[in-house]
Amino acid sequence: MEPYDVDDRGNVVDFYCVVSEDKVARLDREAGDSANELAWDGGEDVTEWAMAHGYGDEITEATRCNR
Repeated sequence: MEPYDVDDRGNVVDFYCVVSEDKVARLDREAGDSANELAWDGGEDVTEWAMAHGYGDEITEATRCNR
């Protein structure tokens, strides 16, 4: 079983822990004044998982932010 689940609704992608069902990270594709500004607030484990599951380019480009 995968440790995380993803709810990708276009502008915002929420990542959830499968066991606790808690939201553990968010990728915001329209985080700032520019429509192309990205923000990522995931910890190390979910970041590694998300990058391995198709979100690597966006996370690499994202501006890290605090939750």
